[in-house]
Amino acid sequence: MKKITVIAFLSLILTSFQVYAQFVTPLSSISGFAEVTDLQGETLSGKLRNASFGPNGIMSFRLIDKDGNPHKYKAADVKQLKIEVDGLAKLEIIAEQTSNISKLANSNFKEVVDRKHIYWQRVKQPGKEKYRLLQLLNPGFDSKLKVYDLPNAKSGETSVNNVAVSGNTANAYYVVKDGESYKVKKAKYKKEGYAFLFGNCDTMNDKKPDFKLFAAHVFYYDQFCK
Repeated sequence: MKKITVIAFLSLILTSFQVYAQFVTPLSSISGFAEVTDLQGETLSGKLRNASFGPNGIMSFRLIDKDGNPHKYKAADVKQLKIEVDGLAKLEIIAEQTSNISKLANSNFKEVVDRKHIYWQRVKQPGKEKYRLLQLLNPGFDSKLKVYDLPNAKSGETSVNNVAVSGNTANAYYVVKDGESYKVKKAKYKKEGYAFLFGNCDTMNDKKPDFKLFAAHVFYYDQFCK
């Protein structure tokens, strides 16, 4: 009886968290004040310019320091890029969230108002000695799992009566757990992904986990699991 009560309580909590625990909107254009940390741990601040995006995330960008000097960076040389959310970034977040009906139904406009910084971090590709500079999607509840956007792992867009109803939704993420990176796929989430990530938390024993609730699962795990 106690076990059933715990499961029911977990389901209720996760349903509530679905509204509040959401990933940061992935961006494909950025500008504004930024702080760059290179592979040697050196930090430089300034205005970010000419950020180039590719299928694997940020490729390169320029930073103009306080003295007006330009500094060019390739993604391979950067450990972390932290950007203040300026007006243009907020406009893109709104545009991304309202570009189709599916996103509009799940949009979180509180993010636009409250978000102060967005992060891109160096992430090792699972099983390879290659790295990407990817956007961190769960700042604030990333103490146990860090979830990163994969620009090339999105669904295609479909439409009904010329109105977009889906598309550009994530089919996979990179997740860093205990210092190791893994690719978590929608297709394998129920059978193996959920158990692998959250199996060591006794209260997270959902038998049919929904990939749509992944952000809520990550939040619960961060806040309530040892």
